Amino acid sequence: MTQSVPSGARPITNLATYPKFIRQKSLLQEYVPFSAATLWRLIKAGKFPKPVKVTNQITAWRITEIKEWSEDPYSYKVGQIDADSIKDKKVTGGAQ
Repeated sequence: MTQSVPSGARPITNLATYPKFIRQKSLLQEYVPFSAATLWRLIKAGKFPKPVKVTNQITAWRITEIKEWSEDPYSYKVGQIDADSIKDKKVTGGAQ
């Protein structure tokens, strides 16, 4: 059995009502049930989405990547590729 959202986390349901990016303070206060130190440990381990530089002084996360993580946080891997999509590309892609 897979838990979809960790206890204390706020699920993201409708992306249209959310901003495209979220800053660390809001992320920690509203969406994830852990500390900043744990957040950065998970990022380093590849178990949480990496932030992006919006400007020289602003770092934020793409809300779509946070939603993807929140759907299955316990098995999330950065850059994870779906095996079915690879099969589809092999069958339909390439020079013929």
